[in-house]
Amino acid sequence: MVFSGDLSFIDAYFEGMSGITSTGFTMYTNVPAAYSIRIWRSLLQWFGGLGIIFLLLVLLPSSVSLKRLYLAEGKTEQMTPNIKHTSIIFIKVYSILTIIAISLYVLVGLDIFTAICYSFSGLGTGGFSSDPNYLNYFSNPLVEMVTIIVMLMGGTNFILHYNLMKGKVKSIHKDIEVRYMFYFIVLATTIITISLLQNNFYNQDILVTFNHALFQVVSILTSTGFQTADINAWPALSYHILILLMFIGGSVCSTASGIKIYNVALMIKSVWWEIQSIHLPKNLIFKRKVFHDNKVIDLTNDSLKTVLTFI
Repeated sequence: MVFSGDLSFIDAYFEGMSGITSTGFTMYTNVPAAYSIRIWRSLLQWFGGLGIIFLLLVLLPSSVSLKRLYLAEGKTEQMTPNIKHTSIIFIKVYSILTIIAISLYVLVGLDIFTAICYSFSGLGTGGFSSDPNYLNYFSNPLVEMVTIIVMLMGGTNFILHYNLMKGKVKSIHKDIEVRYMFYFIVLATTIITISLLQNNFYNQDILVTFNHALFQVVSILTSTGFQTADINAWPALSYHILILLMFIGGSVCSTASGIKIYNVALMIKSVWWEIQSIHLPKNLIFKRKVFHDNKVIDLTNDSLKTVLTFI
């Protein structure tokens, strides 16, 4: 980026850090024309979304404290007792999802280069645009729908993806993260759609308004940042809901940032459990259980305190 003459060293460093951390802030006022720069920016987000430490986990010798590196990446759940093996599985799942995303984009009419760039950026939940005419792509309902799917894939727990690939689909609807992600998306999209219609946005076209609301809700919740509309012009209620979703973020063990849906769900359920316990006899043992990662988890007071302290 420096050698291309587009950015100074400081700006290029900022751009690189923004990409590798999948933050999405850019120093470019316009999307760079050079294909090499565009693919590099997308690739930074793809690596950053998974976590460059994950690649180190695979390559580093066993003498290095893998547990410490794993936790430093923000991952607390394992699919196997061996952290290195878990990391390899995550990378395989990420690669499969990338192939699926590219294929979906190609199927709806994008050229292979643009499909790769948007797949990298969408799955990494970074949000860098790779084309000066990106709004023209998103004006295509099929491309818009595929982008929503890709962002959801990046913002969903990778253990859930792994279980899906293993054929364990019967109990997915019970997962607390899946349920609360669905609740947040439906509730936020409904409120924003109504708010936009009441304020005469998009000629009060219900379908167009709903599409814009759904796209932005998913984009913000997964911390991707793709835009199909100027959300700064939206009503205050819609704007504040999007800010709240930004704080919540995506699932644990995903490429998304934020507090994470699992933690927020436990906070909400903790309030409900506390209300229930008030009306129960003191000598009654009240069990707090949630279904997550294909298993029932018994939650202790200490584990709930840890989550609430983090929030």
